[in-house]
Amino acid sequence: MRKVELLLLDADGVVQIDTPDRKHMLAKICGGIADVEKLMIDLFDAELPCLTGQADFPERLQKVLADWGNRVSLEEALIAWTAIEPNAEVLDLVDSIRANGTPVALASSQEAFRASYMKNELGYISRFDHLFFSCDLQKMKPDPAYFNEIFTTLSTPPSRSLFIDDNQKLVDASKELGVIAFRYDLNSEPASKLKAILVEEGLL
Repeated sequence: MRKVELLLLDADGVVQIDTPDRKHMLAKICGGIADVEKLMIDLFDAELPCLTGQADFPERLQKVLADWGNRVSLEEALIAWTAIEPNAEVLDLVDSIRANGTPVALASSQEAFRASYMKNELGYISRFDHLFFSCDLQKMKPDPAYFNEIFTTLSTPPSRSLFIDDNQKLVDASKELGVIAFRYDLNSEPASKLKAILVEEGLL
């Protein structure tokens, strides 16, 4: 069996999911549940340059709010933007793997405001050995340079690294670099599915 020396976990859809009330919080911004999907397109468009640290998300969010009629304050909109919660079972798996001596890193495309919230408010700074946010690296998945910076920083070869993401495109991109990678989606699959992958790869 290949010996895994590093576990890389995506954040959204692997470690964390939206809070149950997030959609309703977003609906206040656009005026109703029916327009939330359209709003999300605008939010993701605003977020894109921020993911690599090229722009400030709260500043760009202010324009989105104006386009939608300024129904809520910037502060209220940012609360909705960060309405995410970590999965306790997944974090327990992280704790167990770290206790066994294998470092666990979060490998996630995030803009700086949300990254800071995850690091400090959700406590990820102490729950993971390393946090690799795209806004800090100024590179994002699936760019090979994003992954290679992680491997160089941690002096770990791709072939000894296990990457879990809910996006198959990103999983495939990492595999092209020689990474051991699997798709897992917390939104539709139980934590036991993730545990089975980790057991199969010798981490538990």
